[in-house]
Amino acid sequence: MLLQIKQWESKYIRDFEVVKNGELSETQLYTKLAAMYYDYVSTNGIEPFTISYGRGQGFCVNANSHVGVIVYDDVILYIMSMIPELTLGKILYLQAQAEDVKSESEARKVLSSYLDDEETVEAVDYFVISLLNTIEDIRQNGMITEIRSTETISDRIVGRLNLQEQIKKKPAYDKFCVERTIVSADIPINQVLKAAIRKSKEVTSLEWILPLLNNAEQYFDNVSTIEEVDGNSFPRVADYTSIKRNDYEKALLFAKYILFGYDPLDGKSAAFFPEFMLDMNEVFEFYVTVGLKRIFKEGFEIKRRFTLGVGPNDIPIERKNIELDGYYNFGNKSVVLDTKNKYRSVLDRDIPDFIAANADIYQQYYYASRVNSSNIILVYPSSKKHTSPIGKYQFNFPGNKNVDLYFWALLITGTPKENKRALINLAQFIEAL
Repeated sequence: MLLQIKQWESKYIRDFEVVKNGELSETQLYTKLAAMYYDYVSTNGIEPFTISYGRGQGFCVNANSHVGVIVYDDVILYIMSMIPELTLGKILYLQAQAEDVKSESEARKVLSSYLDDEETVEAVDYFVISLLNTIEDIRQNGMITEIRSTETISDRIVGRLNLQEQIKKKPAYDKFCVERTIVSADIPINQVLKAAIRKSKEVTSLEWILPLLNNAEQYFDNVSTIEEVDGNSFPRVADYTSIKRNDYEKALLFAKYILFGYDPLDGKSAAFFPEFMLDMNEVFEFYVTVGLKRIFKEGFEIKRRFTLGVGPNDIPIERKNIELDGYYNFGNKSVVLDTKNKYRSVLDRDIPDFIAANADIYQQYYYASRVNSSNIILVYPSSKKHTSPIGKYQFNFPGNKNVDLYFWALLITGTPKENKRALINLAQFIEAL
């Protein structure tokens, strides 16, 4: 049973299709959603949606900044992005790009260089690309293994001599039945990942990615090949190690998409659809700032903290501070950058008539004053290409420093090549200020 709602949308329970078509009553759906809410919040510590009472209209589901899928019993809640054309695959790819990888492997560099030239990418390929990236992480961190006991006949006693088998099988005096412990990677969690890699080679539309998939499969040479994966007994990382392994968690997520289908709306294998939840405020912020840090060789900082700057008796930074999403400070130029994951259709108009929220303007003006900067850029997500700001204010109060505030709508729904070009355009604008 699939329920759909958009990020930041408020939707009355009576307006969900399962209620409108009579499949469930309002009361029944409310009971299921309330149980889903309490189970998810208590387990994960985050609140992707709330339920409020809308008086005459009944109960209302209110989505927040998170997007993703929650599975509870027979109910799948799909919180979609409010940005047109921003699919689940693209969101997960943005998240991967937002990770600040300190030491990229050669495979990651090859993958990035090819993607920079890719004009079109199919939906499933975003998951294939993400799976390859996480396999590289697993390669660097080490594969999960288990210790198991095995019986073998050896030329010497290595391990424990199995006296009963020695007498029963009566091997020659120079042969011994021994039991020994070995470290094995041939376990279900690795078998599933190998199956996903093999399936990726069947479904991908990118010819250049096949050698990378072959290389990834070779890493699992000592793992058995399984022809069919049982969605009802899909392995979990916690079943094999108590150590937190984010690389495996993400790899299994992408494997599920590839093996069972990557779109909850097509209805295929819905019961096996993977559960995940991402805060798009965080994804967008780090996609922009980490991307710019990679483009600028020097001068750009992420999450730079300053004291409040209240005078001779300034509050110590560890007690009270301000934190800039991005700060460009090179030579005699400084720019304050802030990301705002607030999409409005006005951002994508040919002639946008956009005005930022008062609180955003006040906050950034103070930040600019604090660091003695003359330029502020507020970056918003967009589904359209822009090469210049969509708006500008100037603060020129008598007795105060003049400050320019720019609004930038950044394309994030294009191909990897288009998205990177959009980030480069932003970087060039910052550098030219």
